[in-house]
Amino acid sequence: MEVKNIFGTRFSGTIGKSITASRWKGVHYLREYTVPSNPRTPLQVRHRLIFSKGVDTWQGLLTAQQDFFKALAEGMTGYNLFMKRWLEAHTAGVEEVKLPVAFEGSVDESDLDGCWFILRRGRKTLFQKDLSDGNFGIAMSVQDVPYDIVLRRAGLEEIVETIHDVLEIDVPMTVESEMLGLRVVLDLPEEIRPPEEILEELM
Repeated sequence: MEVKNIFGTRFSGTIGKSITASRWKGVHYLREYTVPSNPRTPLQVRHRLIFSKGVDTWQGLLTAQQDFFKALAEGMTGYNLFMKRWLEAHTAGVEEVKLPVAFEGSVDESDLDGCWFILRRGRKTLFQKDLSDGNFGIAMSVQDVPYDIVLRRAGLEEIVETIHDVLEIDVPMTVESEMLGLRVVLDLPEEIRPPEEILEELM
């Protein structure tokens, strides 16, 4: 980092042992230099391990699961929302944050121009998928219910299902609209088809 004073003198990095040139939100400034610390108390080590595991878990999520947090987040990134929930869960003594359950959607119709699958939570659209693109992925978490599944065709739409309990979903799950002539099947993707006891733990 480089800072220039009113006389044109340029400063970069640490100046002696008392001042450091820094930047915050695009503004360059000088601040008092402080010696970095690397505390290794048991509590701090545990917090670092929890944070590190949260980062690893985020990186291991399916794209649809990451997209869920991105769509749900307000005033922060999807990653930050996930980490906030992760850290809050562990602070409360819960071993795992409730991860979103991923689903794959597929349709059989051939003429799908102008057709959409929409997942909403209240007025907020979490997923909006163009059915003409073929198969698609979505995710829902247990704690963010209820969700409305909406089908749209040529500007007309219909709420075809309201989900109040993600754990009660029987897969494959079929949602359809006779009015719109659309039928969509939701199923768990192969990547997360674990044994039943692991699936229960995941959700």
